[in-house]
Amino acid sequence: MASLRTPEGQKKYREYLKIEESSNSCPLCDKESIKDFGFWKIVENSFPYDQIAKTHNMLVLKRHVSEKDLNKEEAEELALVKESYINQEYDWLIEATPKNKSVPEHFHLHLIMAK
Repeated sequence: MASLRTPEGQKKYREYLKIEESSNSCPLCDKESIKDFGFWKIVENSFPYDQIAKTHNMLVLKRHVSEKDLNKEEAEELALVKESYINQEYDWLIEATPKNKSVPEHFHLHLIMAK
């Protein structure tokens, strides 16, 4: 599979994943917010898709759950954030398929401003 990261970015990401495997913490829970909503926050991606992105952030649920565990209020706010803020600020909204999710237990979406 072709990577959306440069070879250098992909190498750094693979090295990080090796270290992260032994950790019991969630890499998304502790990320500092650059924009807050009620149930969601936008954070900077530490390993951006630098082949295609000028800016690569992530929309992260503040609660640590998978997509299937979103409650009604979280899902409603997600729809509002996507329709308003994300559509105005970003070019692409990307969600990995289950086989490619590096943090499947914490629902998040990738927000891209193209190069």
